[in-house]
Amino acid sequence: MKLHKKLGPILVPRIGPWILRRLGGTWRMRVVGEPPSEMETNGGAVLYCFWHGDLLIPMYTYRGSGTVVLVSGHRDGIMLQQVLSNLGFNTVVGSITRGGAMALRGLLSSARNGMRLCVPPDGPKGPACKAKKGVLYLASRAGLPVVPVGVAASSGWRARSWDRMLVPRPFSKVVLYREKTMLVPRHVDGAELDAWTLKLEDAINSARDNARQSLNPKAAPSEP
Repeated sequence: MKLHKKLGPILVPRIGPWILRRLGGTWRMRVVGEPPSEMETNGGAVLYCFWHGDLLIPMYTYRGSGTVVLVSGHRDGIMLQQVLSNLGFNTVVGSITRGGAMALRGLLSSARNGMRLCVPPDGPKGPACKAKKGVLYLASRAGLPVVPVGVAASSGWRARSWDRMLVPRPFSKVVLYREKTMLVPRHVDGAELDAWTLKLEDAINSARDNARQSLNPKAAPSEP
């Protein structure tokens, strides 16, 4: 086994949160778009959805909030779980699209206890920017309001990973844009569930475009 594979699970959970706090502390950060709903303001359960490649900015924005994040059970997911824990998040391990009954039960239990949830609907392995209907199934069964989120940075790097993770450069302008809350009907299924999945996909892409235009009002919408 290569050295970085041995050291990664040890070093990343310890160093990653420190790096993100220092890096994020330099960002000129704004949260714009739709204000929190009354339920959200009063501490009610809500489901935040953004693309997996935009994860770093919400991780910094909502650190210390106790929000429950769904992470995969593979090696990288376990490292991410430890990083999130050190940033003040709670986690549920698994997938709600690949035989993840246990993960779904964990998320439903968290929602019923009034906890806020965060699930990238294109995770854990893509394809990037394509929503999976398991997220809408969760929102429908739990009666969760869904907040589509998009982010943008004036300057940043894109990782070579499947999700092309955005890493804003130090001192860059960063925007987190909240689209209008989606209220999914209870117990939708079949074609109706597919339709709501496409609506969520469009809403997250719209949030991304709005975040970019908040940074540069003359910018045209671009592909995810």
